[in-house]
Amino acid sequence: SWTMTVAEARASRAVPVGLLEGGKVLKPVRKGELLTADNATPDQTTKVFALRQLQDEMLYGVRTTSPALSI
Repeated sequence: SWTMTVAEARASRAVPVGLLEGGKVLKPVRKGELLTADNATPDQTTKVFALRQLQDEMLYGVRTTSPALSI
C-alpha cells in the first residue's frame, strides 16, 4: 500500500489503485513496486474511470486517457 502527496503521485505518474480493477499490466512489475502509467493502465470502459476523467476535467481543466497524468 502506498500513501503519497499529490506532488509525489504526479512526479511518479502513479495510477490510483481504485482504477486498476480490470486494468492491464504493461510491463513486468515486482512485488511491492508502484503501479504507474508506465507499467499499468486502467480499464477505460468502467464507470469509475469515466468519473475520474470528469473529476480531472473539473479540477484541472483537462481530460486525459491516463489518470496518472493529471493527478
